[in-house]
Amino acid sequence: MAAGVSRGSSSANRMMSSVTGSMLGRPLMACLLTTSSAPISPESTRPTMRWGEINEGQIWESAATSAGFGLDNLCAFVDVNGLQNDAPTKEVKDMGDLAAKWKAFGWNVQEINGHDFNEILDALDQARATKGKPSVILAHTVKGKGVPFMENVVVWHGKTPSKEDYEKAMEALA
Repeated sequence: MAAGVSRGSSSANRMMSSVTGSMLGRPLMACLLTTSSAPISPESTRPTMRWGEINEGQIWESAATSAGFGLDNLCAFVDVNGLQNDAPTKEVKDMGDLAAKWKAFGWNVQEINGHDFNEILDALDQARATKGKPSVILAHTVKGKGVPFMENVVVWHGKTPSKEDYEKAMEALA
């Protein structure tokens, strides 16, 4: 895994549950581990969810648990791009007003342009400053941004580009 990444996730996104459990267990683990070779960091944890994964019930169970325990060092990202594996999200399961849902679960909610690095960094700073509850950053993005033939086209969610498609994409991004 990459530095700072302790685990990956699957398409069913068990990451929120895993992160919530790990964060709740940190104080216990800090008491149990007495060696400096296995430090428990109080740093923030940032699970990332794709738009379709928020259809999963376990996301909302974790959201309720995280808020209930006031996990203010948890900052989740949701990639709000409106597309899932095989259709627009609204055709698969319309989740309605996501910001209102997260707020109802007791989270600090921010909506940003997910392609703007300054907005991302500002949102992380604001999340770090929030005390007593977890934060979620709803990052509005365009799937395939910058590659005209891929932008907002559902098929590219799981399709491997041909060599020709790859070359066209790299040219568009140059």
